Amino acid sequence: MKLLKLIYKFLFSRFFMMSQILLLQVILLFGLVWSFFNSSIYLEYGVILLYLLNAILVISIINRKFNPAFKLAWIAFMILVPGFGGIVYLMFANHKAPKSLSVGMLKSLNESQGVLNQKEEYRDIISYDIANQFEYVSQKAYYPYYHNSDFNFYGTGEEAFGKMKEDLKKAKHFIFLEFFIVKPGEMYNQLKEILKEKVKEGVEVYFIYDDGGSLTTSNFNFQKDLESIGVKVAVFNPVSIRFMLLSKTNNRDHRKIVVVDNEVGYVGGINIADEYINLISRFGYWKDGAGRISGEAVKNLTVMFIQFFNACNKTNLDYNKYTSIGDIKLNNHNHIQPFSDSPADEEDVGHTVHLNLINQSRRYVYIETPYLIPDYSIVTALVAAAKRGVDVRIVVPAIPDKKSVYMVTQSNCRDLLKQGVKIYEYTPGFIHSKNIIVDDELALIGTINMDYRSYYLHYECGILVNGCGEEIKKMRDDFLNTCGQSKQLESDELKQRSLIKAVIGDILNVFSPLL
Repeated sequence: MKLLKLIYKFLFSRFFMMSQILLLQVILLFGLVWSFFNSSIYLEYGVILLYLLNAILVISIINRKFNPAFKLAWIAFMILVPGFGGIVYLMFANHKAPKSLSVGMLKSLNESQGVLNQKEEYRDIISYDIANQFEYVSQKAYYPYYHNSDFNFYGTGEEAFGKMKEDLKKAKHFIFLEFFIVKPGEMYNQLKEILKEKVKEGVEVYFIYDDGGSLTTSNFNFQKDLESIGVKVAVFNPVSIRFMLLSKTNNRDHRKIVVVDNEVGYVGGINIADEYINLISRFGYWKDGAGRISGEAVKNLTVMFIQFFNACNKTNLDYNKYTSIGDIKLNNHNHIQPFSDSPADEEDVGHTVHLNLINQSRRYVYIETPYLIPDYSIVTALVAAAKRGVDVRIVVPAIPDKKSVYMVTQSNCRDLLKQGVKIYEYTPGFIHSKNIIVDDELALIGTINMDYRSYYLHYECGILVNGCGEEIKKMRDDFLNTCGQSKQLESDELKQRSLIKAVIGDILNVFSPLL
């Protein structure tokens, strides 16, 4: 009986229904193509037209202004599959946000610009390298840095969620929540009960979730469930039953943001699902975390959220109303800069921030990432840092959540190890943190994985931190403790692993931008 219930639940889940609709669309499209291939028209003109299409597309790919790895992957695919390659490219290859999505986002971004004031005085306080990092984010992501703000690091999902609940219960004016994945369970139930009580107290509660990220975890009634308790909900880039191509669903909201009264904010790796706080075990122990900020810097997170909510729901939440709330008075010279990255523009902020952090490291750079799929520029920076004597360490999972991505990660590990980069596999389970610590001076915590999707396809966010010395050292010590629980990889050890897996990993690595 239990098995029948599970089968029934799966067959009537959103994921199953949407995947069948997409599969049907692909079958119909390829059926039309196959019919064309077997027609007299194809025999007479089709081969010429198909090769002409592929040639035009290859020229177009070469001249497009995006990452060379994308170009190589698609050109290799079209050479290997000359008949269908060009058609698949036209269906799935758009790596920039669809116009219908990007127009709303850019409009909302423009409307918010008067709320955030750019600052310059940090150049007299910190080194030029660090100042230039803040300057880059200010100029290209349009989010300023702040003094008079504090930062706290939480190295586990359980610790972060516990503190988050305390802050949510103290809300007096509004709560903003934004997550990539929301899954019914104990964590969701605890959050829902808090939100239900706060709505009764007159607190405004707004919630954004990504429909693609939650496709396998949420049901058809999920949005109504939240709205029934008075929460205002926005669904990012909904996966609909109308005709859709993967290029339309490629751009996801991968951000995780919590804001309370414009006074306290959180950014990190944790979503709303029980594995993130280890109430259930999926891939061993789930190592995650979050950064908590308070004071002036929360204003950036408040604006980020309103931008998305207005764009998704075509509403007009007043930026000034929500950014004028908040009375935490701090007086310090920390430098804290929450920022967001968008595929809707031509600037790959997350990628450049990662690159800058690696390049400016002098003593050490410590990185935690669930997926190690760097492009050539990041690999070059990591190797150059190691060769100039920087202690370059990267922690990746020992227990993967995606087998294909894990094989690509191992392929990249093998090459980096040869060049002096130290890599550790987190043996207790799956590491989902996305943290970088540099020289006890600068830290980044957020949602940006070291892979192509985070760099070029997804909406991401992070917090750059300078000052807050004890908390940055806490991040460093947590990293070193994680290394102590992990197995340091050796180049010879990877050579001894399955030849078949190694070959598959190398092949997948060529096509990693398409994964």
